[in-house]
Amino acid sequence: MRYRWALAAILLAGCSAPPPPPAPAPAPVNPRVERLNRLWLLGTGQGDSPAQLRRSLGNPAGIEYELVPNRHVDAQDTLTIVTYPGRRFQFLKSGANGRQFLIQAELNDGDVPLAGDLRVGRSDAAAVRAAVGAEESMRLAGDTLILSYRRPESEVEDHLEFGFLAGRLTLLRWLPYVD
Repeated sequence: MRYRWALAAILLAGCSAPPPPPAPAPAPVNPRVERLNRLWLLGTGQGDSPAQLRRSLGNPAGIEYELVPNRHVDAQDTLTIVTYPGRRFQFLKSGANGRQFLIQAELNDGDVPLAGDLRVGRSDAAAVRAAVGAEESMRLAGDTLILSYRRPESEVEDHLEFGFLAGRLTLLRWLPYVD
């Protein structure tokens, strides 16, 4: 009888669930996607309001306000433009519900380090493409060539634009999706 219990215990121990399979290895990080994500944070990671921007970058060189019609309801929104040397940020505060959004950030300062060896004023389109891959779209705005990239792995239409004048990178523009 003792042997039956021992045999049953051994058999039951062998019937336990198998160990879970090992976790899959993380997907390799695409360095171009990583650079685009770092560039995205450089422009949009400073704050979601002028007050947060001030805490992050200090006192601005200038602030402008403009009333603009709300696209969805009968209300006036406030557009706030905050400037720092070589940087410009635009925030939209809804007159309907008071929510505030970063709607655009621009950088034209060659002293701000970008991803890899990219520099405003020094890099050309080939260097940008080598660093972050082929653009999603390309257009001319006057005499400025604009290469547009969609933010990687984003569920919304966030865009990053590189502007070139006379073959040199002169402007980075972040355009977060806002509705």
